[in-house]
Amino acid sequence: NRQEGIARVHKDLRLMAVRLTVPWRPGQVRPTKLQQIYLHRIARLIQLNERVVLAVYNTARFAPVTPRARNQYCAFLDGAVRRIPLIRDVEIWNEANSPSYWPQLDGATTYTALLAAVTTWCTVVAPA
Repeated sequence: NRQEGIARVHKDLRLMAVRLTVPWRPGQVRPTKLQQIYLHRIARLIQLNERVVLAVYNTARFAPVTPRARNQYCAFLDGAVRRIPLIRDVEIWNEANSPSYWPQLDGATTYTALLAAVTTWCTVVAPA
């Protein structure tokens, strides 16, 4: 199977973890059908003892800078993590200091608000 071959290559390379990205857009509260296929593949890699870092982000224009978008982002994460309960590593957005990935006008304040929303979600909705 394809995931087993990928896992063997990762082991041969002695990789400690693999980062896989699933893009997110405002309004999206659950993974799409295509994203679910990728999440299924990620779950299989985890079953093969791969450490996978799930990265959920997009470009700056799609950054969750409003309370509503942050709630949608957390709902999306919830759907992804419920689909892969073995996942332990999630990257919250990407390069918040880069104008390519986070609106610089909103900057640290809105990124901090996103981290706070995700932290609340992690401790209330999906406790370890």
